[in-house]
Amino acid sequence: MKKTYFLISAALVCLFFTGALYAKPLPEFNPGDCGGWNIKYKTAPASMPWSSADRIAGARDFLIQGDIINSINYYKALKDSGEWSKIRPEYAMALGAGGMYEPAVNFLDTDRQEEPYGAAAYYYAGWVYHLAGYRDMGRDMWKAAQNGGGYHAYFAKDALNTTNPEKLYCAGKLGADKPLPRYVKSAEPDTAEARESLKTALMYYSEEKYFSAAYAFRKMAEKYPGWVIAYMGCSLALEGAGAFDSARAAAEAAQTITGLGKADGDKVSQRVKELGQIKQSDKEAWMRNKNPELETPGVKDTYVISFGGANMGFGGGGDFSLALSGRLGIMVLKEMEVSLGAGFDTLSGLNLSVGATYRYFIDENYSLNPGTAVIFGVSGDGLSISIALNGGFSWYLDKKSSSADIILSLNKTLVSDDPSVSVYVGTTRYF
Repeated sequence: MKKTYFLISAALVCLFFTGALYAKPLPEFNPGDCGGWNIKYKTAPASMPWSSADRIAGARDFLIQGDIINSINYYKALKDSGEWSKIRPEYAMALGAGGMYEPAVNFLDTDRQEEPYGAAAYYYAGWVYHLAGYRDMGRDMWKAAQNGGGYHAYFAKDALNTTNPEKLYCAGKLGADKPLPRYVKSAEPDTAEARESLKTALMYYSEEKYFSAAYAFRKMAEKYPGWVIAYMGCSLALEGAGAFDSARAAAEAAQTITGLGKADGDKVSQRVKELGQIKQSDKEAWMRNKNPELETPGVKDTYVISFGGANMGFGGGGDFSLALSGRLGIMVLKEMEVSLGAGFDTLSGLNLSVGATYRYFIDENYSLNPGTAVIFGVSGDGLSISIALNGGFSWYLDKKSSSADIILSLNKTLVSDDPSVSVYVGTTRYF
């Protein structure tokens, strides 16, 4: 019996370590890499694949090939998956490729607000604006993206180095370039449609949805040339998103409107001057200096506190125990935790522990957690010392402010040949 418990425990713990070594994150994807992407699905199968990995491959393959309907369907089928937050910007591009620009930038605003200095939202915003015909805004998004976090920053640099953006888009042609109207007469439309458009744009801006606000104001300037509030609103929204060059270009276009009153003319000139005074180094530093190294999806907070609602143990002699335990730890690295723990076991009584855990992130929502601990037990029989080899799994919630945890431990005391295995179920809070 002892040997059986030991072999089962060792096999399960080793399984966790093996998973930590060989689990692979979501593959990188660049919609502008027309020749380098290995296409698995050239046509949609009769029924959609069951696994998330195959659905992601299909969605990306169809996007590259210009099969937008199937691409959108495959992305939509992944909304409840653990990978959704990572592929949501790709879904936005699929929407943009289908001409649904406003929903696309809305999704990208969600991404930007969750990860303000990550490159993905800006990189795909550059694509959506290009598809809509607003190439100046698109290029400026790529300028911001290259200073952000993650591999999309490198894709943005490559896109900026391409002189002909038409060569970037694998699935077809980009929208015809539509520059802001210049040298037009000042005009303020007095229609219900214009007022509703302004209301929508202002709502986006007030909610700090700058991608959506910039798109809405740009559409207004295109539809109502000479309406100065559309130009200035677009400039403000672009500045909010860190697209300083296109923000100034929008203000400069407003400066060419003829027939502006003195007050409006002075405001426009002042804005052009202020945006022109921003140094290039400050533009680049806007994201770079605030970027929290988003390439690694680790826990950003420093301290952890954990409480285990149940800890079931099986001894080599067939004994069964229940325990309550908790720990307080510190993240010495982004993925490495050192902690002190305390618990009460129905068999051995009070115990204290010192442990270390490495969190190997499968994606931003899940991690495998191999680790080890030294446990000091205090009971009527005196002090006991044991070594634990741990394998754990965590599911992160509330933008990584907490997690649900399962830990399988193989325990061995220094004075006994009788190993035991325990299963811990608990929750952790990061602060």
